[in-house]
Amino acid sequence: MRKDVLDEILSCPSLPSLPAVAVRVIELTSDPNVKLADLGRVVEADQALATKILRTVNSSFYGLRQKCGSIQKALVMLGLNPVKSLALSFSLVKAVEDGHDGCTFDFTSYWRRGLYTAVASRIFGRIADIPDPDEAFFGGLLQDVGMIAMHRALGARYDEILRSVSHHRDLASAELEALEVQHPDIGAMLAERWNLPTQIALPVKYHERPTAAPASCVPLIRCVATGNLCHDVLTDTDPTESLRRLYARAEQWFELKPIQIDEALKRVAAGVREMASVLRLSTGAQADVDDVLRVANDRLVEIAREEPNRTEAGSTSPVFDMYEKDPTTGLGTVGAFHASMRAALDAGEQLGQAVSVIQVRIAETDTPTAQSDATETLLGVATLLNKHFQPLGAVVCRASENVFGIVVIGTGRLAAQRVAEEFRADLELTGARWAKHGGTAVTASIGVVGIEQGNQLPFTKPEHFTAATLHALQACETAGGNCVRAFVPKAA
Repeated sequence: MRKDVLDEILSCPSLPSLPAVAVRVIELTSDPNVKLADLGRVVEADQALATKILRTVNSSFYGLRQKCGSIQKALVMLGLNPVKSLALSFSLVKAVEDGHDGCTFDFTSYWRRGLYTAVASRIFGRIADIPDPDEAFFGGLLQDVGMIAMHRALGARYDEILRSVSHHRDLASAELEALEVQHPDIGAMLAERWNLPTQIALPVKYHERPTAAPASCVPLIRCVATGNLCHDVLTDTDPTESLRRLYARAEQWFELKPIQIDEALKRVAAGVREMASVLRLSTGAQADVDDVLRVANDRLVEIAREEPNRTEAGSTSPVFDMYEKDPTTGLGTVGAFHASMRAALDAGEQLGQAVSVIQVRIAETDTPTAQSDATETLLGVATLLNKHFQPLGAVVCRASENVFGIVVIGTGRLAAQRVAEEFRADLELTGARWAKHGGTAVTASIGVVGIEQGNQLPFTKPEHFTAATLHALQACETAGGNCVRAFVPKAA
């Protein structure tokens, strides 16, 4: 970090500063024995701030069953932290807007990113049941305050860096290359200067690299990082890549399925509309969430149709490449499985293509003697799955500990069932060889559901595919296992 640049930024006389009421709120709430009445009196002394907070808590975003007529009542109904976070949020807006020059800095994009992230952070914070989702809201709104500091201190030098990047995710790297400092670090220093609690300063520092965050604040930072992805999905010209990242992260961090994430995105869009009004922030036009999701999933279908898997060593499906991989097997995660089923639905409904979904449940005929044996078995199964299904252009995923999911666009039930039987027979013979050499013998029960080209698709959700393959797996178990069974929809 260049000390001269850092000193130039931090010594700038026009850096944002919090209003006196916000400073007093921070002082009071840092005392674990603070009385709600004392905090209420401080906020009520600033009539404009109190009015804004009451307007916000009475909005549908907070969902109170009865209207709240005073700050004291808001503190009783909501608790200390929501009121504190709102007081700081309004103060932050004032601190940034007081230096608004309206010319060289894109405040609309700045507040759009901050507000989308803040609203989404709170929504995912509530989903994840973190201790204080309202703190996540303020953390999201505050995350890029270092950009304001760098703009005010460096002027045209910093504006040139902003113009050089096409997406915000590339900004920190460009800052480091040009200045050897980056806005997350500057923002965290500013938060510390304001005496903000550590749990708020840390999300500012690590929102661009959540995997590097200290363990003490990981849940909060994950919510803010997820909020950033929600912003990208709802504002990018092509949301496909951002939606892929969001599905993968939310599945990994919060164990959410794509359909749950889609519902959360709709709540984010509604929350942004409301909070932009109460905070009086200009965030530009808002895209329709249903259109955004349709565009992203249409793109996934195009990728799957135009660039199927290649059989050369090391090649993978483009759809698979777009998702995080299971660390043990290198296959897709359950998030990739659900998103691929969504792409299959679109391919069947919109393009009339044949599609198939397969679930493979592995059964060990004896217990592995060591964890290394279990890992070797999983790797062996993954290798055989790729061998048989990759030539079809399939997305192969590890859906749970001993269940694998496969999605194929362009292959109907009959062909998929045939390949599944070939895999099952190969695994049975291979497993027997493993056992002879000290490994573990395994077999597979396989459920298949597929629709031939041109046939009407009887499913509307990825969960319908999952239920159908599980029904077929139950038929396998009834038959004694180590077999392939297909679920045949009436409309197929």
